Amino acid sequence: MLKKIKGFTSAALAGIMTLSLCQGVMAEEKPISVQINGVYAENLEATPFIENNSVHISTEDAKTLFGAEYAYEGNVAIREVAEKAGYTVGWDATNRAVIAVDKEKLLEDIGEFTLMDKYNAYSNKFLEDNYTIGGDFNFDMSLTDIKSGETTPVKGSGTIDGITSGNKLDMSSSMNFDFSQIPNLTEEDKALIDSLSAFNVEYKMDMETGKIYFKSPELQKAMEVSDTAWLCLDLQEMFQSYMPGFDFKELLNTAQTGSYKDVVKAQLDMLPAFNTVNDYEVMKTALSLFNDASFTKNGNVYTSKTTVGDATTGLSENTLVMTVDDNDNVIGYSMDSVTTVPNVMSMTISASADEDNNMVSKIDIDMTGLLKLAMTMNAKYVETETVATGAPEANAEIIDLNEIIANNMMELETATPETAVEVSPAA
Repeated sequence: MLKKIKGFTSAALAGIMTLSLCQGVMAEEKPISVQINGVYAENLEATPFIENNSVHISTEDAKTLFGAEYAYEGNVAIREVAEKAGYTVGWDATNRAVIAVDKEKLLEDIGEFTLMDKYNAYSNKFLEDNYTIGGDFNFDMSLTDIKSGETTPVKGSGTIDGITSGNKLDMSSSMNFDFSQIPNLTEEDKALIDSLSAFNVEYKMDMETGKIYFKSPELQKAMEVSDTAWLCLDLQEMFQSYMPGFDFKELLNTAQTGSYKDVVKAQLDMLPAFNTVNDYEVMKTALSLFNDASFTKNGNVYTSKTTVGDATTGLSENTLVMTVDDNDNVIGYSMDSVTTVPNVMSMTISASADEDNNMVSKIDIDMTGLLKLAMTMNAKYVETETVATGAPEANAEIIDLNEIIANNMMELETATPETAVEVSPAA
């Protein structure tokens, strides 16, 4: 949400990874295989096997695959060997495959990103000054109950107004919702949605700390918390809960001072292990959307197009366009990412910005029989002398939103019957 958001990267990855997940199929029990950088290891001396909840291979195969030298004969845990050689190790339970990935090799396979370095320079120039942000948005959504088939439509609109200064953002938004088409409401339901049909939200963000602060009296009353306090969401804490290596400040610093390839490497380093046999090629294809080889130039326009999958099982199509001036400096961009899985879902994400700093973002999602959503946002950046603070006043009351979310998750888990969980032999 800060400055010229690099939304096309996330959109393309989201589309392609969604496609990958939707294409997964259950497989019968099969022998254990080893995949290294997207390629299955062949002609192994011995068949990999599970012992003490870990996949083992022969020392001779370890030497062949990872260059590991051992002074004894026998077998060794593949995780021990691979991680010492600089690989991350995951486990695809469906295909009974150990997934070993050398992220440095993946970066080499992807290629160079000198054109995206131009985009980085374009994006980072918005850190140098203060800008006002003004715009509006609208959405049309409908939810369908799986059992009854009853559809609940909701429409909404609003405005945004704020200031961005470097890594800090102060923003306010006015929102209006139309719940009039929702069927079969009780009087209690009507009272609740009437109270939420129009409300305001203030929020402040400091990307260096990874903290976002929210305040909305109407919503906070519904949440039964203080309506004068600020709710704080700590992105560093949230991401670290499932990505232990994640460092928000380090990633931000890399994005602002390093090359685009440095950013890609930092993101890969923070990712957990790859856990399906498709992950290597999926990630390679997704990131290759932005390498130099994927672009063609026509006049002052660079265009990259990629397609993953097929029309039968699922398709992800991505287009990135960058407009440059006569000095080959980026002055605008547009992105379109379209993902379709027959009889399951379709998703289109688009974003663009022109040389006058007008931005347009659109999202269209259709999850068959469940959800339809169409949303559009328009915004414009204009230079200003006003400076954003990125945080509430020093004496403000702060409520930890991470804690509220964690408590709600614990209540949900407590109320959910226990289910069996397969332990990864590669863990």
